[in-house]
Amino acid sequence: MRKAILFISIVSLISVLSHSQESGIKTSQSRKNPPGVNQAIPLGRLEDIQSEFLFADTGHKVDLLVRLGVDQKFAKHVVENLLPDEFVGLKGIHVPGTAQYGLAFWPGSACGLYLLKGADKNPQQNSWYAIAHANIDCWYGSGSATLELMALRRADADDIVVHHLNDGHGTGIAVGQTKVFSVLDDKLVETMATEDFLHEWTVGSGQETERHSTFLRFPDRSLEETRTTAINGDLKTVERRFWQWSTQPRKFVAGPFVIVSIPATRAVKALR
Repeated sequence: MRKAILFISIVSLISVLSHSQESGIKTSQSRKNPPGVNQAIPLGRLEDIQSEFLFADTGHKVDLLVRLGVDQKFAKHVVENLLPDEFVGLKGIHVPGTAQYGLAFWPGSACGLYLLKGADKNPQQNSWYAIAHANIDCWYGSGSATLELMALRRADADDIVVHHLNDGHGTGIAVGQTKVFSVLDDKLVETMATEDFLHEWTVGSGQETERHSTFLRFPDRSLEETRTTAINGDLKTVERRFWQWSTQPRKFVAGPFVIVSIPATRAVKALR
């Protein structure tokens, strides 16, 4: 009886060890070969493409961008210059009609914004491909570029709002821009551009000026811009204006800035 029990125990132990070794091999293989590392990234759903891009090696990342329609030399330059916390963002956007659209966006020194057309539901027959792109400059002087989608023209259409784009830099000055791009007739059309950052200083003058703008969408789809101006670190003015869509000439048009806040020290001086 004891021999039988001992035999069963030994068999059970061998079975457990064998199962553990098999499990360990599978786990290590899955870690060694995550999707996209040793094979081309499939052009499936945008969400899946982005997930696999994170694990892919340099060659397959370049290959993906080329298959999406990015020039090969530029694609290689993009991948090689992405910082560790940067990646190619892929996202669907709402455009009126039956066609499906998406965006490919990445920040950094070789930043890019591409309009994609395809289908998440049937990517084999209608795979994603770039049909337009916007020339943008993401020099870091005005902060790392960021992108958000807002319905500004109509409720069923996304507009692409990109903040902290470079609009010029040099000795004593750095200027950033916020731009809005709209999908019109299968093209990425720049429909708004405004300064969102200014840092200006003159050597020997002792004066340093900074301006910052922030943006907020209102329920009526107008875009509020609030601009603050500081000199040598002291807040001087807070101004506000509104941007609204104009069908002619199919751009966003701004109203005048209105001062909404004057620091107390300035108000006291004005009363004197």
